[in-house]
Amino acid sequence: MATTQEIAQNTTALVLGDALLLAKGNMRLCALHFQDKPLTFKIGEGLQSTTVAFEPSVFQGTGLETRKGILFRITEDDFNAISAVEQWCRDALRPTNPNVDALWSAAARRCDKWGCQLKAKINLAGCGLTWQTKFYNEAKELCEPPEEWRGLCVSVVLVVRGCYIQSNSFGLLLDVSHLQYKAATWEPEVCPF
Repeated sequence: MATTQEIAQNTTALVLGDALLLAKGNMRLCALHFQDKPLTFKIGEGLQSTTVAFEPSVFQGTGLETRKGILFRITEDDFNAISAVEQWCRDALRPTNPNVDALWSAAARRCDKWGCQLKAKINLAGCGLTWQTKFYNEAKELCEPPEEWRGLCVSVVLVVRGCYIQSNSFGLLLDVSHLQYKAATWEPEVCPF
């Protein structure tokens, strides 16, 4: 599995497949490969540099969804590398989709208040899902998903399912395949009164 920096430095090994219409009919997906394999990369080496920003959720969801959006706070190096891959994807899509720059929804973003962030999807339950996330503790043993997400230190393996194309949006479709986390250690605040 390549690092984000290795991928960004070797974009000539990236290949974007033809756009295939998905079953629901309103989205097309172009497979993205690196060195003839599905693009997979890891962020958050050592459970120190990457954290979960918020509890995974679905916009206007019921709370019962198993596939949710997740937002990670990432390093500047990971942000720059992922941004380079996204730029390569826009360049590859532009000949057949001239409006890609105007409609691109970046997975990697930087803002003054929160720093560098990366959005992805995470599958929290089975239900026959091919993309169900596997969770690991600090000892690298399989475990259950964490109960508290916000601020959790993680190491994450992401699979790029491809570039999605919709009438009003383009972007990378990232799925969390594996997530290792360090149990939160905090002392309850003592009441000063």
